[in-house]
Amino acid sequence: MDGQPAIHVSGQVFGETTHEGISHQLHLRLQFKWGEKKWPPRDKPATPRDSGLLYHVHAESGYMGRTWASSIELQIQEHDVGDLYAVNSQISVRSKERKEGAKSLFDYDPNGTWKVFSQVRAPRAAA
Repeated sequence: MDGQPAIHVSGQVFGETTHEGISHQLHLRLQFKWGEKKWPPRDKPATPRDSGLLYHVHAESGYMGRTWASSIELQIQEHDVGDLYAVNSQISVRSKERKEGAKSLFDYDPNGTWKVFSQVRAPRAAA
């Protein structure tokens, strides 16, 4: 790096770094670089390296049997950086639809129409 503070994530285990409290003036700059090593279950040559930035977290990790906290995620995955996900959430974003084959994709567009994105599933049954 350039001598600035950094967080190193090996990817060997699933995990998270969190900040407690509310920051109304948060400005975050994020740089990332993929390493060469991969670990199970994502160690197959065709399996992309996968990470993400979860923000606006509104429930603890593990809440209702979930792996990741209810939040908004900016995807950081090989060949797929910048996608926006509503993790056990619902968000509205101004966007414009485009087709990729039979698949609909939505690009952020400040002049687009509001579209609701939701990824809310039923909780897992207790073991």
